[in-house]
Amino acid sequence: MLLWGWVAAFKSLMVRMIIFEKRDQESSDGAKPEGKPLKREKGFNLIELLIVLAIIGILTSIVYPGYSDYVIQSRRSEGIVRLLQVMQQQERYFTDELTYTADLSDLGYTTLTGGAVESENGSYQITAAVCTGQTINQCVLLTATPQGVQAGDGDLTLDSQGNRTPAGFWQ
Repeated sequence: MLLWGWVAAFKSLMVRMIIFEKRDQESSDGAKPEGKPLKREKGFNLIELLIVLAIIGILTSIVYPGYSDYVIQSRRSEGIVRLLQVMQQQERYFTDELTYTADLSDLGYTTLTGGAVESENGSYQITAAVCTGQTINQCVLLTATPQGVQAGDGDLTLDSQGNRTPAGFWQ
């Protein structure tokens, strides 16, 4: 609906420009020039540029939020992939040692301060802990904490029993 309003305004503006252009071509004695083609100026006038800028602004305001959501979802996928990779290493470690580990450097990862492993592009930091009410021999809980522009997205968790939260992000 908003776009149709802009189209109507544009048409009205163009009609006015044509009227003023014809008025300017009249001679000083009031006679209209006969048989002469209208002389067209090269380039754009200010109103045409403003209309183009307004249309670009409207399209940008429609498209940008969808693009932002897409970027957040793609970074979330990066965090999920890294969680699954670390959990796979935890399972391999469990096969050899009959226990999980909260120290991710035991799995061969280079860890940051605090023992976290960073995702590929740094959007998430993965940490390991013991599941609530269990021992490290029974269950390990991996948490992906978002970093930077991803920070408002919330933590992703995966435990060795297959529980994943939040459920809506794991699709």
